[in-house]
Amino acid sequence: MNSANTNVPLISRLLKGETIDEIPVWLMRQAGRYLPEYRKLKETHTFNQLSENPSLAAEVTIQPLKRFKEIDAAIFFADILTPSKALGFKFEFKPGPILSNPITNPQDVKNLVKLDVNATTGFVFEGINKVRNFLEQEERSTRRAMLGFAASPWTLACYLIDQGIYKQHLGTKIFAEKYQEEFDILCSLISDITIEYLTLKHHAGADAVQLFDTWASLLNSNDYHNFSGRWIEKIVSALKSKNIPVIVYTQGSSEIVKKVANFEPNGISIDWRNSLSNIRQDISSNITIQGNFDPTILFSHNERITKETQALYGELKNKNIIANLGHGVLPATPIESVESFLKAIKNL
Repeated sequence: MNSANTNVPLISRLLKGETIDEIPVWLMRQAGRYLPEYRKLKETHTFNQLSENPSLAAEVTIQPLKRFKEIDAAIFFADILTPSKALGFKFEFKPGPILSNPITNPQDVKNLVKLDVNATTGFVFEGINKVRNFLEQEERSTRRAMLGFAASPWTLACYLIDQGIYKQHLGTKIFAEKYQEEFDILCSLISDITIEYLTLKHHAGADAVQLFDTWASLLNSNDYHNFSGRWIEKIVSALKSKNIPVIVYTQGSSEIVKKVANFEPNGISIDWRNSLSNIRQDISSNITIQGNFDPTILFSHNERITKETQALYGELKNKNIIANLGHGVLPATPIESVESFLKAIKNL
């Protein structure tokens, strides 16, 4: 469907099935650690303070929008663990997230009680509303989308279950194998709070939402549906029934990406190890494909960044593509490299 509705953000138009004559761009983790203005805030505030204070979280979200005029979306600054507060989990950052009450046995799952999502995470929705107000007042308000995010149940479970002696979240896979009934209960609870959490984000002003299934990388295509995919399918179905556009980021094989496509999200975001052009050919043209520039290339020289950007996206204009990285912006990424990538996209 072609449209010239320029009063709707570019990304929203793509996710709703319109055809546009350019490639929108935003960056996962575009707000945060690589920005000097963020690091200055970190000198006087903890991560918990930045992410749980609506005004501070809104300020961090807006920082890259003020610096980079090419960015086509704000993604609200929050922690991936935040929805777990609605299941009674408590955490702080030292510097990574440390849970004071992780799941160590199946009884811990049976003891979980779902709390009120708005009461436990309301600071997020207040902050989104502040960013929404900023977007509506700036001159690019008709082009920039407001995005919210959450982890997939599988990925969030990877942070909630104590890993013991295991690394790379293998403790979660072992738990799921040993205690499938309890693991299903956990993922069902996470699914319920995630649907509510993302719905409230939409009500607060998010144009679309993204699910991060980062730890799908632990799963083969045969295990994927049982451990992760079926819960994502439930969330996608619920959100689409509410007319909330949803993108699913999956860090996994092309076979897993194709399985996600069967859930019919509005968009699929892929990591740098998959071929963007091949996935575009393999997946329905009705599904927006997002990705997947290798974030390590941003440590190269500007000429290479421009060349690689042109090579990746040059033939994909009008192909229902959102430019993004294959993972989040890495710490110490040079500002000028981010600028080169964004400008290269806009110069296509």
